[in-house]
Amino acid sequence: MKILFIINPISGGKSKENWESKITDFFRQSPHAIELFLLKGENDESSIRHYISSWKPDRVVAVGGDGTIKSVAEQLLGT
Repeated sequence: MKILFIINPISGGKSKENWESKITDFFRQSPHAIELFLLKGENDESSIRHYISSWKPDRVVAVGGDGTIKSVAEQLLGT
């Protein structure tokens, strides 16, 4: 299974570096392929859409706040 983690590194004013390492460590021995995509705050919606269509994940996980979840969900509508 391919899992895409879309991470907003500044949501809530807290660093997500720890999230990145914990996700990577957790899946290190897993048969699942993972990809971490960090949002940059510019053109995020089109970047999310492009990354999803090019990597074709089986699952998408939003890591951030309400706005991150909303943005990711909007890009997944109809997929």
